Amino acid sequence: MRQQRFYKILNKYIRGGYSTVGEHLVQYWLVVQERTKKLDDILVQLWRQPDTDFNKEIMDTTLQSIHEHIREEQLQNKSKKLRISIFRWAAILILPLISGLICWQIATRQATQRNEFQRLFVKNGQCATIKLSDGSTIKLNGGSQVWYPKEFQKSCPRQIWLEGEAYFNIAHDAKRPFHVNTGMVDIQVLGTVFNVKAYREEANITTTLLKGSVAISYKGKVLRLRSCEQAILNCKSDEITIGKIPSTMAAPWVKGNLVFRKAQLQDILSALSHKYGVKFHTEADVNLNTRYSANFIATENIDSILSVLTAMSENLTFSRQRKTIYINNQKERR
Repeated sequence: MRQQRFYKILNKYIRGGYSTVGEHLVQYWLVVQERTKKLDDILVQLWRQPDTDFNKEIMDTTLQSIHEHIREEQLQNKSKKLRISIFRWAAILILPLISGLICWQIATRQATQRNEFQRLFVKNGQCATIKLSDGSTIKLNGGSQVWYPKEFQKSCPRQIWLEGEAYFNIAHDAKRPFHVNTGMVDIQVLGTVFNVKAYREEANITTTLLKGSVAISYKGKVLRLRSCEQAILNCKSDEITIGKIPSTMAAPWVKGNLVFRKAQLQDILSALSHKYGVKFHTEADVNLNTRYSANFIATENIDSILSVLTAMSENLTFSRQRKTIYINNQKERR
C-alpha cells in the first residue's frame, strides 16, 4: 500500500501535476530520508513507462548538472559515502529525471545543504526540546524524529520534516512561512502554537491548534484551523474531521499528562508506549477498537494506569515482563 502511494505521487510529479505537498515529499524522499531499493524500483518502473516523453534539452542539462555536481563534490574532498551516494543518484535517478521531472534540480539544490540538515530522534519514554535558528521551538514526544536545517535560508520558506508527535511554538515571520511536512500532509504557519501527531503506525494524523492559525494541505485541498480546533485525517479513508476541543486536551503530553476521551484502546496503548517506553503484546481476541475515557497525571506510573484500565474494561488482564506488557481477554466466568 505504501509503495503504491510512492508510485502515485512520483508519477504525478513527473507529469507536472504536483502540488507543494508533492514537491516537499520528493525532496524528503530524495534528500533527507535514506534511499531504499523500493524507491529505486519505483523510479525505474516510471522510467520504463511506454508514454514517457524524451526531451533532449532537459536530458543534456541534467547530465551536465550531474557531472558538474560530482566534480564539485570530489574537489571538495567529501566523504566516500557521499560520493558513492551522488554516483548512485546519477545512475538511478537520471532515468525518470530525463522525462522533465525537474526532480534532479530540486535534489541537487538541497543536496548542497545536506550536511546542514540535523536529525533528532527521541526514544520512547523520553522527550526532548530543540530551538531552531529562527527562534522557534519544538518539543518531541517519545518515538518521534524530526529533520531540520541548521540554518534557515533567508530567501526560502522555513520547512522541517516530522515523524511522530511534536509541539511547536513558531516564531512569526510573514515573509517566510513555516512548513511542517509529515509525508502525508503539509502544515503551513506564520507564527503560532500547535501540536502535530503523525506516527507511522497510527491510522490518523492529528493537527491541534492552540494559538494563531494554520493551513493544512492534503491532496490539493487546503483546510484552515482556528484556535482550539483539531483536524483529524484518517489516512485509510482520506476523511478529515475538524472540531473544537478544550484547551486542556490540546497537548496534555507536553506536561506529562494523558487525557483520553472515547479513545480506542489501540491509541491508548500507543500513547503509553511513547510515554513509558514499553511494548504491548495483545492476544487475537482483544478488541483494540473498544473506547475508554480517562485522565492520568504526570506522576502516575504505568502499573497504576494498567490497574485503572483493568477495572474499566472488566475482562482485560495485563501481565508485565520488564518492558513488555501482555494483554489477554479474560472471559467472564459463569
